[in-house]
Amino acid sequence: LAAACQSSLLGRTLQLCGGVVQVVTEAAPPYRVVSVSAGWQQLCGYSREEAAGRSLSFLQGPETQQEPLRALMRAVRESRPALVRLTNYTKAGASYEHQLSVEPLLDPRGVVRCFQATSLVLRWPGETWRASPSPTDESTYLPLVSDSPMPPLWPLLGRAVRPDAVQISPYLPISPSYEA
Repeated sequence: LAAACQSSLLGRTLQLCGGVVQVVTEAAPPYRVVSVSAGWQQLCGYSREEAAGRSLSFLQGPETQQEPLRALMRAVRESRPALVRLTNYTKAGASYEHQLSVEPLLDPRGVVRCFQATSLVLRWPGETWRASPSPTDESTYLPLVSDSPMPPLWPLLGRAVRPDAVQISPYLPISPSYEA
């Protein structure tokens, strides 16, 4: 059931954002944005230039849940993958809810070089939650924080995650600080 729900959420995200919603950050605090996908720009309303070099805290607002945010930051500090459900805000101030899958990207020696975050949009900017979600509402099956060691989004994207594998994002710029 979870795979089917996520598969349709992925399809809707890809269709409405025109691609994968993905952001890459530095490996160390404050985890500044290195690169964003076109889908991320479409969802959030910020250009690459506006996001680059900033911490993603600018997406937080009054409805951003603190428990999943703390779990996410704890996992990132420990260089572990994380899967959380968060409310964030667009440049225009509209809230949206997404399932955020974060993973460390490693060089051939296993050193974390950056983090890649991929989103499945659960509630779009401008949409409101129904007072009582239907049993077929996919987002009702997604926890605020998942303790699963391998978030279910990764297999859907067809990417094998191995600690000894070189993992490169298509959005990661070539620069000496990210070379192996």
